[in-house]
Amino acid sequence: SGQPWVNQLVKEAAGQAIALNDLASRVFPGYPDARRALEALLTVSTLARNKADEPGLVPTRVHGLFRGLHGLYACVNPRCSGRQSEPGEVAVLGKLFTKRRPDCDACGCRVFEIASCRSCGSPYLLAYSQEESLDRLSFLWGETEGALFRLELLPSAPRYTERTEIVRLHLRTGYLDIENRFPDDEVRELAVGVDESGQRELAFDRCAMCQPGATAKSRIYDFRTRGEQPFTALIETQFAEQPPQKNDPRLPNRGRKVLVFSDGRQKAARLAPALEHSHARDLFRQVVALAAHELSDKGGMSAMQYLYPAVVHTCADRGYDLFPDADEQEFHNHLTQVKGKTLLQVIAMANKGWLRATRSFAQAIFSELTDRYYSLPALALATVEEDPDTAFMIFDDFPDVGLEPDAQRVLLRAWLRQHLERRSFRPDGAETRELGEGWAHPQGINAARLEHLLPNRFDQYLAHVLGGDMVKVERVSEWFRHVVRDKGLLHFESDVYYLQLQGLSLHLRLDASWLRCRDCARIHPEALADACPACLGEVVEVDSDYLDARTGFYRRQVHRAFDKRALEPFGLSAAEHSAQLTGQPDESAFNKVEEYELRFQDVPLGNLPPIDVLSCTTTMEVGIDIGALSGVALRNVPPHVANYQQRAGRAGRVAEGFAYRLW
Repeated sequence: SGQPWVNQLVKEAAGQAIALNDLASRVFPGYPDARRALEALLTVSTLARNKADEPGLVPTRVHGLFRGLHGLYACVNPRCSGRQSEPGEVAVLGKLFTKRRPDCDACGCRVFEIASCRSCGSPYLLAYSQEESLDRLSFLWGETEGALFRLELLPSAPRYTERTEIVRLHLRTGYLDIENRFPDDEVRELAVGVDESGQRELAFDRCAMCQPGATAKSRIYDFRTRGEQPFTALIETQFAEQPPQKNDPRLPNRGRKVLVFSDGRQKAARLAPALEHSHARDLFRQVVALAAHELSDKGGMSAMQYLYPAVVHTCADRGYDLFPDADEQEFHNHLTQVKGKTLLQVIAMANKGWLRATRSFAQAIFSELTDRYYSLPALALATVEEDPDTAFMIFDDFPDVGLEPDAQRVLLRAWLRQHLERRSFRPDGAETRELGEGWAHPQGINAARLEHLLPNRFDQYLAHVLGGDMVKVERVSEWFRHVVRDKGLLHFESDVYYLQLQGLSLHLRLDASWLRCRDCARIHPEALADACPACLGEVVEVDSDYLDARTGFYRRQVHRAFDKRALEPFGLSAAEHSAQLTGQPDESAFNKVEEYELRFQDVPLGNLPPIDVLSCTTTMEVGIDIGALSGVALRNVPPHVANYQQRAGRAGRVAEGFAYRLW
């Protein structure tokens, strides 16, 4: 008590920019938690005011600078003394670097760029060869200058050795130890890919750790930041951290806004739809999880045929606009119809045919359940199972092959997931051609073809579970054919069958234990014979740290949706603002730029929703008053200091909290 911390804060920070850590040590000298204390002081001082319409005690502007990775590089010494974790102990790779360099500053061994398999996460090294033919390969380059050819190498012992060859790399020089002249402690073994004839290849046709028989090509990618998704994630976080700016119930996000600057019109035009698309996927996942919880908690049911009415009820009850476009009239009518009604009343309306799933919902649930990487099951958040009300009909004729009822259910659920990821799924509300993005449309099941009935080597999984007894495998295969054709659970269209929401149920498993495959790294809730249904690899219980590292970013989003203190979920409406959109006024009396400016300021324009994020070029730097704006994001470094000052200065004129993101 009696310490003039606020006065010291103003003295040190006013009139000049200062790094947060430096400011913390000046305001709280010698205090071990100075950074946290400063953050608390800034928060309290920003919010403190005599009257609601007055500025805060200490108006604050925070400039956050973020830089994308231009690659990730690693020392090849498995016993590197500079490794950040357990230095000197044996590991796959040594010290990591964010910039290309010829050798390690800790142990002097060679440094190469690293990549990873998109499916299992296994690390790979990226080196370069002077010749495209690798028959006489003798030296690995780490540099990219000149006429060089990129080469993929696996630093771990390959689990599937049929298409690999082992070479010995001298750690300090980068030469291949062709004649075994160097001691074993000066070299390490790496695997290169080979073709069917045994000739070395520059790239692995399939990952040697997880995809030995997959029809898809290799998914080995480097760690360079690319695309719009990393920046959109920053904007979403910046938006979520803002306190509400207006207490108007008609505004779903209570006046929170972010203004995004890009130096080129193409970047601004790409960013707006990319942000909406990225956030819509995350928002839909959150809302589906909340709706499934409501179904179970208040309705005592888990059947996915009631998922749409539960989603509508959740959105109407909590004020979420899941599909904010003005042309989503049917969904908005449903929100109006169920307002104030209980969940059971809404389900009764659906049973009478008054709430049919819209096309947007059908497209969203198709994308959610069929995504191999970001679906609720893939993120270890929920499982798709048989509807308990129809289970008696499904298993009443399961063949006597020695599997207990619980094992039968595990087998069916594994089969369901394989078919969902194969996209053998067609929800009501949209035509088959309207589902999926790009080439990822639904694929029906031809019950007469075994590779359709039991996809992705599921017949091999059956053989493993049943101890190799092919008679039993045939009997269970025939039972699956019977499930597809005769149980009434699948939708028949154009001579093929599709899974549908009827007959399926969704069960949240937010805090349950999960299993992971050692080979393909897929996450499973349960497994038979300790084998992965996708690749037959060994499954083990997943460690919480591993699960957080693999899926934590998206899992935390869903967990925050259940936290009443958080400001999530929230919808985001984004639009482009550039000179090319000015044009001539249409019948609405506003051109597009004027319309977007008004909607960004929450001015009502018919039934058009407010705009939350405006992706603009230099058109918004000067001359336009956009009111109480507290968030600005910069897609790239501005050309001049004056441009940065103009853009960053758009925020913080009226509002109490300020945040900037520079990419």
